[in-house]
Amino acid sequence: MAEPRSFLDVNLGAVRYNINSIISAVPGHRLLAVVKANAYGVGVKAVSTAASECGCYGFGVATCQEALQLRSFGETKPIYMLSGFFDDELEEAVLNEITLPVTSVEAAKRISAVAVKLEKVAEVNLVIDSGMGRVGLLPVTAASQIAEISALPMLKVVGLYSHFSSAGEQGDEYTLEQLKLLKAFLAETPLPAGCRDIHFAAFDGINNYPESVTDPFTMARCGIGMYGMAEANTLNIPLKPALRFSAKVAEVRELPAGSCIGYMHTVKLSKKSRIAVVAAGYADGLPLGESNRGRFLINGVSCPVIGRISMDYTTCDLGDAPCKAGDSAVIFGSDGNSFISVSEVAGLRNSHDYDVLCSVGPRTGRRYIG
Repeated sequence: MAEPRSFLDVNLGAVRYNINSIISAVPGHRLLAVVKANAYGVGVKAVSTAASECGCYGFGVATCQEALQLRSFGETKPIYMLSGFFDDELEEAVLNEITLPVTSVEAAKRISAVAVKLEKVAEVNLVIDSGMGRVGLLPVTAASQIAEISALPMLKVVGLYSHFSSAGEQGDEYTLEQLKLLKAFLAETPLPAGCRDIHFAAFDGINNYPESVTDPFTMARCGIGMYGMAEANTLNIPLKPALRFSAKVAEVRELPAGSCIGYMHTVKLSKKSRIAVVAAGYADGLPLGESNRGRFLINGVSCPVIGRISMDYTTCDLGDAPCKAGDSAVIFGSDGNSFISVSEVAGLRNSHDYDVLCSVGPRTGRRYIG
């Protein structure tokens, strides 16, 4: 079988280093490895295995389907659904001991009814909306709701969590207000016996707001930080880049002055030029925003993207860079002593690292190193 034309290389040694760094930053706390969306497109089986080896307490996912996939690997650690659920998912979730999110009394009643039917206790996390505005119990009314939820049959409340809206910036007033609100709520509200996992911080919270991983919090989450990335401007926790996205050069061409490049002929060459035709386009996850703005690394040389990115190809101006068909063009990651960060690519897209990483397409192969 022919191999892919593009690859996302994953340095599992760097992934383990990053996880261990994050664990060291939250002493006495459990760490939940968030592996939703196929571990942000990196590959859930390899990443969850690395996280288990490093001592992560359990896993966070978005959907029941993702939770069941982890169970199919033989994973026995706790799995937390961090997004909502649909009723047709509940039986499988309860039978497979997936910890479900409770965003309302009504949601808790639906879980309880299924648990009673199956004669199996369902473990749940209470979701508190401290300012994200998506889902969850509002602090002003949550105390009475929690009492009602904890009294439901075959339901065991094992944790409570909330989510920062904008923890990527240190000293953000809104984030500090969220933290203050949740701490006040926890100080004033009796929680059910056995509610042990109190978590607020993902990686940016851990990095920028250390008070979010001290008492009364007992657990934290990490997602994209496992790959050496963060929204934080300043890293207080040492991380190593773990990913490299590259594609093969399909052809090297010499085109005369006056030649036009790509759809809509957005570039007209002012001089004779050497052009690399790279076998990856927006179907592989390259943002259209890189058209005429981005750059690739080819044999360690930075080569500007010229012309509009198409579905399957991107063209670069090689200048004097050595290159032949079959060489690798690095879209992000390292090439010799040169490096392109995911954040650089995200900036061209008016986006962020998460979006770029999750956009790497399924026809891009994943290779695991270390």
